[in-house]
Amino acid sequence: MKPEQLKQLRKERGFTREELAQFLGGCTASAIVKWEDGDRSIPAWVEEKMFSTVPVTLPLDELGQLLDLARE
Repeated sequence: MKPEQLKQLRKERGFTREELAQFLGGCTASAIVKWEDGDRSIPAWVEEKMFSTVPVTLPLDELGQLLDLARE
């Protein structure tokens, strides 16, 4: 994950850096600043947690169609 991707995901989810730190657990807002600025590499566990909790905003009928396609 690139620093700008983390920042974009944080903003899309409406998190401040403090709120993201609380959501992730095990880090601080200052660590997030360093990750977003590219001063430190983003740990793999952060990327995993960010992508494993992506909100789904599709209408139910479209979600059902995707599920049907996945089953095929």
